[in-house]
Amino acid sequence: MENTRIKILLVEDDEDDYVMTRDLLDDIGNDRFLCTWARSYDEALDKVRSHTYDICLFDYRLGARSGIELLREAQSAGCAAPIIMLTGQNDLEIDMEAMKSGAADYLVKGHINGSMLDRSIRYALDRAKTLRELRESRESLHQANVKLERMIEETNEDLEMARIVQLSLLPQSLDLMPGVKIYPVYQPSKAIGGDLYDVIRVDDHMLALLMFDVAGHGVEAALYAAMAKVTFFRYIKEGARPSDVLYHVNRDLLKIMGKGKYLTAFLGIIDAATFTMTYSGAAHPSPILFHKLTGVTELLAVKGSILGMFDEETDLARYENAVVSLSSGDKLIIFTDGLPEGLNPQGKPIGKKAIESLFHGLSHLPLESIASEILKSLNAYVGSQQRNDDLTFLLVEIV
Repeated sequence: MENTRIKILLVEDDEDDYVMTRDLLDDIGNDRFLCTWARSYDEALDKVRSHTYDICLFDYRLGARSGIELLREAQSAGCAAPIIMLTGQNDLEIDMEAMKSGAADYLVKGHINGSMLDRSIRYALDRAKTLRELRESRESLHQANVKLERMIEETNEDLEMARIVQLSLLPQSLDLMPGVKIYPVYQPSKAIGGDLYDVIRVDDHMLALLMFDVAGHGVEAALYAAMAKVTFFRYIKEGARPSDVLYHVNRDLLKIMGKGKYLTAFLGIIDAATFTMTYSGAAHPSPILFHKLTGVTELLAVKGSILGMFDEETDLARYENAVVSLSSGDKLIIFTDGLPEGLNPQGKPIGKKAIESLFHGLSHLPLESIASEILKSLNAYVGSQQRNDDLTFLLVEIV
């Protein structure tokens, strides 16, 4: 049984406070936790260095030393377990210092109950697991990047191999839910690119439509896109709302990759039970929805900042949800900026209004025919010059 229990290191120099916290843990479930008590700063540091705990609870006041000092020493010693800071006073300055130092949460003793402590522990463990998986993914992607770049330098044949690998990241089946038809177009400007899309069945009646565009092209953008897709998939499958998915993906990408690489994204989740779609966006071109009943098109515009650029402290990493009703015969096009930004020989882009007008005029056709006609029109506009951006769009029909 002990192998499945969560191992907690509780650092507290006051026995009464230790008993209070231990009782809260017992209230949550005394068979869930294996709690070890460290009574002093030095004893706690020795136990932290054993790397045997799943999570740590540090008191802020530890004699002449502080819990934040212990937190920093624990991190320097290679402690990977999440650390929750406990204090007897509600002090915003201490709160901010604890979070900036890497604490998973900050709780005020005497103002918490078992439910609050349970939630804090669960969230800290879940986030630590996600970050650990992403670090492992980053390392494996870095190794793949080094290997892939070496292969590209050797032969063009190896570059074709990389293209095949990226294509394998695209959904292998689009027939995932009755009543929803999907037709994709995916044309990287180089052998591999930064655009990716996915279609994910969340449950029996929910279908997620994801499209994102990483800034740049080539190997680096493609590998960043691969990591982003893994992150998106995790939160979508958990059933999070579109805006929450974007928020978590932005936070996790910044944690793992840092600033400097960013992407735009659109995520819509169709609910076949209610004939609605809830959607959110991150500075991505607005998809176009054709309503068969009214014969009009609608831009699905929604506010949201670029992913991978702004952290939570800037207050700019905000995403909102919108809901649109769907009916039989409605058609939707989701695309990256490579479609409206196709340039003619004079350097003028075709533009979003032209794409909307074109889509409206083709909406009576089957999806495959719409895709063919859009490509013909774009190629005629661009002419013989080489495209300098990936071209990706997804056509969706409610049947």
